[in-house]
Amino acid sequence: MAKPTLRSNLKASHLLFLLGLIAWSLPLFVLTRPSLSSTSTQPEFTVAAKFSPPPSTERPTGSESGGNRGCGLKSNGDKNAIQRPILLVPNQKSAADEKELDTNQKKRISKVSLTVSAYPTFFVYVPDTANQEVKFSLLEYDQVNKENGREIYQTRFVVNRNPGIISISLPANANFPPLQVGKKYHWYFSLICDASEPSGDVTEEEFIERIPLDSKLASKLEKATMREKVDLYAEAGIWQETLTTLAQLRRENPNDSALKAEWVDLLESVALEQVAKEPLIMP
Repeated sequence: MAKPTLRSNLKASHLLFLLGLIAWSLPLFVLTRPSLSSTSTQPEFTVAAKFSPPPSTERPTGSESGGNRGCGLKSNGDKNAIQRPILLVPNQKSAADEKELDTNQKKRISKVSLTVSAYPTFFVYVPDTANQEVKFSLLEYDQVNKENGREIYQTRFVVNRNPGIISISLPANANFPPLQVGKKYHWYFSLICDASEPSGDVTEEEFIERIPLDSKLASKLEKATMREKVDLYAEAGIWQETLTTLAQLRRENPNDSALKAEWVDLLESVALEQVAKEPLIMP
């Protein structure tokens, strides 16, 4: 057997030294390598970017808001002071918004709000008014003849005199049937100026339609947190539950600035920037 030479011993020692150096430096490399997960900045709540009303939710034609611009509404000389109620429904900006019109002249192309609830909740911005009594009405809508059917619910109540966004929930025990799937309803909100003269009321109106809850969406909702539910409803284009769930989160977490920012972004994304930063009044 040949004896190892000095040169072969040196080569072996050099190789062992290099292997030891690599083995020693590898943990340091792993420790100092930047983590991909620590550098990612994925937002946890982006409902405004996700909501998009389905194209099939165009508002029926032939219906317009009525009433006067009086009723004790306060403007204090400010032409941009909101002098009418604003119903929180998804809108598109019209060409008129590109011009310098005052707040009460701006027009919106509104969509039919979608809901999956039998007794949904509605949201309305009420301006600074000296008249505290308001009226909410819900009527069936005949899609064939394009006219209102019977009134199924009406309520009158007193609101806070300070401006803000209020909610109106249909009571499940009010002796009227749940909203029917696939049917449109016409809803009205009025500031009552003079109880003896209804024609003088300041009235706004919109439409809502109940749609079936998709089985896949229902399965996801069962496992979702409240925040996740907002995103799921938004992705499905279901406005009423998107807004209702987000409003519930805001009321349960009044000091959460992220939730407030998401609320503002959502309203601004559907041309409701006029009231996006108005206070959400507790029921």
